[in-house]
Amino acid sequence: MTTPGHDGDGATALCAIDADGVVRGGNASFAVLLGSPLDELIGEPLAERLDGAFDLAETAPQDVVGRRPDGERVRLRLTVAPLALADGPRQLIATITQRLTAAGSGPVGGLEGLLHGIGDQLYAFLIDDTGATTTTFAGPGGDALLGGTIPEGTDLITAWRRAAHPDDRAIFDRHLRTLRSIKHSEEAVRIVGLDGKARTISFRAWPTTAGGVVVVHGVASDVTARVSLERVMRASFGATQRGAEALDRARREAEHQARTDALTGVYNRRHLTEVMAAVLAGALHGAPGVAVLLLDIDHFKRINDTYGHAAGDAVLVAVARRIQTSVRKVDTVARFGGEEFCVLVDGVLDDDGLFEIAEGVRLRIEAQPVLVEGVDISVTTSIGGARAIEGLTHADDLVDAADRALYAAKRRGRNQTRLYSEWRFEDLIAEDPEAVRIAEALSLTASLREGVSSMHPMQVADLAMRTAEALGQPAAVVLRSRLGGWLHDVGKVAIPDRILTKAGTLTEDEWATMRSHPAIGGEIIQRVSGLKEAIRAVRHHHERWDGTGYPDGLRGDAIPIEARIVAAADAWSAMTSDRPHRAALEWSVALRELQGMSGSQLDPVVVPILVRLITEDRARLSSRILQGDDGIDRRYRSKDEAA
Repeated sequence: MTTPGHDGDGATALCAIDADGVVRGGNASFAVLLGSPLDELIGEPLAERLDGAFDLAETAPQDVVGRRPDGERVRLRLTVAPLALADGPRQLIATITQRLTAAGSGPVGGLEGLLHGIGDQLYAFLIDDTGATTTTFAGPGGDALLGGTIPEGTDLITAWRRAAHPDDRAIFDRHLRTLRSIKHSEEAVRIVGLDGKARTISFRAWPTTAGGVVVVHGVASDVTARVSLERVMRASFGATQRGAEALDRARREAEHQARTDALTGVYNRRHLTEVMAAVLAGALHGAPGVAVLLLDIDHFKRINDTYGHAAGDAVLVAVARRIQTSVRKVDTVARFGGEEFCVLVDGVLDDDGLFEIAEGVRLRIEAQPVLVEGVDISVTTSIGGARAIEGLTHADDLVDAADRALYAAKRRGRNQTRLYSEWRFEDLIAEDPEAVRIAEALSLTASLREGVSSMHPMQVADLAMRTAEALGQPAAVVLRSRLGGWLHDVGKVAIPDRILTKAGTLTEDEWATMRSHPAIGGEIIQRVSGLKEAIRAVRHHHERWDGTGYPDGLRGDAIPIEARIVAAADAWSAMTSDRPHRAALEWSVALRELQGMSGSQLDPVVVPILVRLITEDRARLSSRILQGDDGIDRRYRSKDEAA
């Protein structure tokens, strides 16, 4: 049997393995040595083909036994070395040679056979104080490494230095200097052998001192195939890495294009919606100051009709740039659709700050015409703004609020800024009179079907509005409280008459049906865009402060403030009004009942404010009665007052 890498017909087997010992590549000799096609070996753990414990972290040669598919066992020597890659996962190179089966079965027996079996050349030499070297031992194998027999009388180290490639001779000299300083050295040096072939030889040597002379023991190994494989793998890895980088650049570019408006270069609606959701989520966890500005170019259709769509596109681009240069870097600008832009404003804590930013944008756009092919086109914008306050913490609600403010600005003459905090019930009537008519019809229908006065929802709306104002709530909450009071019972239009007007006690199933009316009311209102402000007040006006209400069992401050206000106003109005199943309570009794609900059913902050208002109403009413004023508002008369 021949020894691979020496005088036989074999060659050194090489394979690349990862840190887990899985084969990732190899040469033809590796496949031949283990008796399997290379593609079958790749992907297998090396341990499945070798018997005997071996350590991938050990760089010294290790004896193992290879197992071929036909059952033949082969005595092998395994040497593992790290593969030097600049980047990427850790890789190892395994060099596998076939061991001699017995002394004398190779080229020579005994120690000589052992040295041949190693596959490398062992050597020893001395370095004197002048740096001169004298070889004291040269094991077999040097002829194969040098490509021939060195001339008689030539020192081995001198022969190695002469064979070193001119570009690598300095590396070999550095190796000797390091050894002379009594430090271990390992270098890979290209040589040009006596046979004219280029090889890469690894020199590993360990120095000691004896009698003032440096004594060096070393081993020289042919690593040409390993270096070649490393070079191929390095190039393959580099190509893979470059391909991955190109794919990553393409992915980033595609993502950028998917989030950018192709015409104006600002973000598109998709990107803004995602960013807004993330920012609003942060606002809910202690990062307040989020707001939205919606901008609409005034009379944009007229610009397109007069100057052409190309000019219209130029105006859109110019407006987008002016918006970007007017807002801060922390703000996000997007084209929201058509001639409409949206700015997500971060870190603005009051309406004054938001108004200042909006006006800065509006004035910057208006400051100078847009020049298109020598023609000056005057451009103005209307702006609506809304801050993410309580009740406006969802993206759709916040944008809808800004949109309402925007259309209020347009109704008031365009080229101005309006904030949602300025939006009033009168704006709703002006903006969507049809929605108001629908609300009136729903409210009246619900009252008539239940058999209560049509004034009940109006009283609840009035009390809720004034309570919200007395609590110092923003105009938006005041509006939602008023609408919610007006529409709180619209869900009862879906409750059967036999339940709605039943004089006796309701059964458990009937109560379940009755308790569905807040959720039904919310669903009805959601279908009328102009009435969406009232959804939370309607759906949650039967939640209880202690968390035992319905439909969602909300507790405390988790109940929207407008729903808490409407609940208190509705409770008072219900107690002081005649119902099909009971008469109205006297004013003083109803007042005690209302106060008793504070902290359990009703918000303990809202109740005292409502009590103050109805007490003031009673005082004013009593004063008018004493004065004989027939102009009193009889909506607020209780039974004891009527008597």
